[in-house]
Parts: sequence; C-alpha cells; structure tokens
Amino acid sequence: MSTVRLITLAAAGWLLGACAVNHVPVEYAEPPADTAAQQVMQVIDPLLRKGAIRQRPDWREHVITADKRGKFEERMFHPDDPCRRAGGAGAPTFGDCQVGRVLNALDKAIDAHFANGAKTPFRLLLSIHGGLVGETAAVEQAKAHLPLMRADGVYPVFLNWHTGGVNSYGDQVVFVRNGERIDNAGGFARAAHVAATPLHVATDIAEGLVRAPVQWASQLADLESDVEEGDPAPGSLYDGAAWGAISGAKNLLSAPGNVSTGELASERLHYFLTSPFKIATMPLVDGIGKPAWDNMLRRSRAVLRTDDDFRDAPARCQLMSGINRACYDRGSGAFARFLGHLERLVAYHRRKHAAAVPAGRAGYGGCAPIGISLVAHSMGAIVANDILRDFDLGVCNIVFMAAASSIRHFYNTTLPYIERHPGVRFYNMMLHPTNDQREDYAWGLVPEGSLLVWIDSFYEESDSVFDRTLGKWQNVGRTKRMFSARAQRCMFFKVFGIKGAFPTGHGAFNDVWFESAANDGPIAYAYNYWQPRFWGHPDLGGADTACR
Repeated sequence: MSTVRLITLAAAGWLLGACAVNHVPVEYAEPPADTAAQQVMQVIDPLLRKGAIRQRPDWREHVITADKRGKFEERMFHPDDPCRRAGGAGAPTFGDCQVGRVLNALDKAIDAHFANGAKTPFRLLLSIHGGLVGETAAVEQAKAHLPLMRADGVYPVFLNWHTGGVNSYGDQVVFVRNGERIDNAGGFARAAHVAATPLHVATDIAEGLVRAPVQWASQLADLESDVEEGDPAPGSLYDGAAWGAISGAKNLLSAPGNVSTGELASERLHYFLTSPFKIATMPLVDGIGKPAWDNMLRRSRAVLRTDDDFRDAPARCQLMSGINRACYDRGSGAFARFLGHLERLVAYHRRKHAAAVPAGRAGYGGCAPIGISLVAHSMGAIVANDILRDFDLGVCNIVFMAAASSIRHFYNTTLPYIERHPGVRFYNMMLHPTNDQREDYAWGLVPEGSLLVWIDSFYEESDSVFDRTLGKWQNVGRTKRMFSARAQRCMFFKVFGIKGAFPTGHGAFNDVWFESAANDGPIAYAYNYWQPRFWGHPDLGGADTACR
C-alpha cells in the first residue's frame, strides 16, 4: 500500500485521467524477479520438503478480483487461462468460471480435511485489502501470503478490488458524476463530461487552497493533542500491558517500547525543517485526495452493488445471467455474486460434516465444523461491514486492522451481526496513537498522519466522534461503551506499541519480508495476521470462556 504514490502523482493525475481509466494494460506478465511474489515462491520448496504443505498452491483458486466498476476483473489472468476463454452465447462468463474454480477447489479442500480424520474445524479465511492498492499489487500480495497461510493450516480466499490512488482520482474527475459512471452516456454527453475534466481539477485544487490555512492550523493542534508521549501509563489511555475488563470489553496494549528524548527532539526538528513543504502540499493532499477518497468509497460499494443494480429488473436479470441463470438480489458486484454461492457451499458442508468436530473442540473461533474468519485492513473494513450486513456466512472471527470504516457504519452493520450471533469474536487492531498521528510519507514533505488521520481531518465531515474512524484508539476508546453489553463480551481491542516487532505504520499490518537461511533458502516472515495470536492473545482458551 503506497500513500506516496497518491501524493506524488496526484497533481498530474488529471492529465493522465483519460488514459488511466481507458487504457488496456499489458495483458499478463510474471512479476519481476525481485518482488515478494517471486521471493515467496522460493520459500515453497522448503515447505514442501518439510511436509508443511502438500502441493504448490495455485493462486487462481484463491482470488476473486473486482475491477473499478465492481465487476469481475480478468486482466490479471494469463490470456490462455481457461476462464478467460469462457463466454459466448449460453456459456458461462469469466466471472462464473472464476467463481466455479474457487468454490470447486474449496469444496475439495474441505472434504479432504475431514477425510483425513481431522477433529478440528476447517479454517477458512476471507481477506480484504485496503485502499491505495492497485490490481497488480493486490495479486502479488495474495501470491506472497498464500503459501504461508496454507503452511499454517489456513485456507484463504482473497477478495481483491481496485483501489489505486492515481487511477481513482483520474476516474473520479473524468467518468464519475454524482456517484455514477458515465461510460454508457450518449456521445455528446460523455464528451462534455470529459471536456470538463480540467475544470473539475482546477476546482479541487482551489478548494484545497481555500481550506489549507484551516487544515494547517487543525493539524498543528492535533499534533499535541490526543497523543501520549512514549510509554503510556496503565489507567490512562489503556488498560495496561495485559487483558482487562473495561465496560465489559477486552483491551490489550502491546509491549509499548520507548521513545528517547533524543529521538523525540530529532523528530520535532525534522518536522520544523519540512514544515514549508507540508504547507505547500496541503492543497494537494486535501483538494485532490478528497475526490480520490470519494471514488474509492464508491468502489467499496460497487463490489457488492454495481450501477447495473439500479436499472430495471428485467435488464438486471439479463446482465447478471450466469450460474443457474440466476438474478442476484443482493447485488451484481463480483463479491456479491461470489459470496452468495459461498454462503450455500458453507451451509452444505456444515450439515455434511456436523459430527466431525466433537463438542468442546471448536477451538478456532468457537465455530464448527467450518471456522470462518473475515479479516479486513483499512478500507477493507468498509467492505466487510456491508458483507456482514447482507450475507450470513456464519463468520466466527471478525478482524479489523487499522479500520477506515466510521464507527457509525460499524454500529449499523457489523455490530448487529455480532449481537445476532452469540460467540462471534470481533478484534480491532490499532496503531499506537503517536504512530497514527505522526506517520511520515515522502520524506516528511507532505502533512503528517496515517490515512486514518487524513480521513478524520481532510476527507470526511464528522458530525460527532461517532462519525470518525474505527481504527483509531482516540475514537473507539471514547465510543465503545455505547456498544451493547452482549456484544462487548466478545469484542477485543488491541493497541500496538510505538516501536518493536509489530506494525508501526498504517500499511504494515500485512507486510511480508525475507531473510536468508542456510540450506533451506530464504525464510519468509510476516505479522501472521491470519493467526489468532496476532489478533490479541497467544491462544483462544481464555477468550472462548469469556465469550460464552
């Protein structure tokens, strides 16, 4: 995830807007040899030799991709891929084929798990990435994480959507008007909209310039407020370094680390020296970043309900023809179509293997025989909220990492799901407030703060604290008492320390890195966001008891 890409290229984004949204990318190419996806393939061989995984995972069986319209994206697949050759009169589309491929592989994996006599749940994980992630980066991330997850006994399905920053801005100013794409508009209307692009860009920059003094003053004030220096003391922002009950919920502070006086002085000197650049770039961050954010929000909704869903019913049924020639009443977006079929497959296997996991052995999230975890990072939490509102997959663990969703959106979507399903666990992982407030991009030449700080400060109007982001402790710590006591029994809040072996930046939650090792080749390391120990505690025993 690269915020720098949005900042450094946004100024020229409108010039490239038409190209960014109309060009046909290079069809398919293996990523460069030095990328994480290629490196991780070297890790698979040692895992195979050690028996940690039985075969090389095929990433195509684990990925559902949505394009900027919310429809299935096929450009990341090889031109000779069987699903890309699908289509034609009466034939399955690419989307139908890809859904079938993913579900067929999952169906076989579940049966194989229980055929081997397993007495533990099948661990299925749905992963949704955040904003500012392009199509290629999302697929490479899936390729890098897949073998590590399989080696840990987790079966992932990655729900990838198009959130590239420059593309989002170009698309917004050229082809999106009032929340709807104009691709299908008449020739003259479409040409008029495109011709108005420079006016939209000029207006965005002008608005950023007008608001810049207010935003600058606001950031200076925020720099010294809502942030605890160094090691926070128990009883202040946090409940200390161990689990404890506050308003019936669980709170955990990771080993906080220490920030020395010298480090703090150096940081403030750097801030002072780069202040002129921050002032200069404020209009771009605010004026151009806001439309890009608006379009990414639109895309987060389109993966479930596309523009086609707002047309008349007969046309919508024809547009959505596919598996069983069905109309998808919960949306024609790529994710909605996949999740509708997944919902039925999971229900079938829960009936089929109901006796496989003995009582008291549910373990992974308390769900048997299929334990589903929904893990979402940043803007992925917005998508996850809507999924939990519209689909009943029987999710056991809901894991948000630096959630960009508003607390109100969570309150109206995911919280009711938790209340309807006793025992479902919700984990909310957050950066230390100091790291949130002072995250640096582009060598400090742009305003400080994580994406969540920018959302709360620049991109969203907040009528109250309830409208601020869920992924910041300063916000959720003040509002979680409003969640019902029943829900709070199974809600866990984790704040990472200022520095150490845990995420210290907004985009670091799903990082993978590599180190050399003798004989077995490189070893891949990650924060293992797919494992319960990362969510807040080393095992599920205590949490299981507390949730029941």
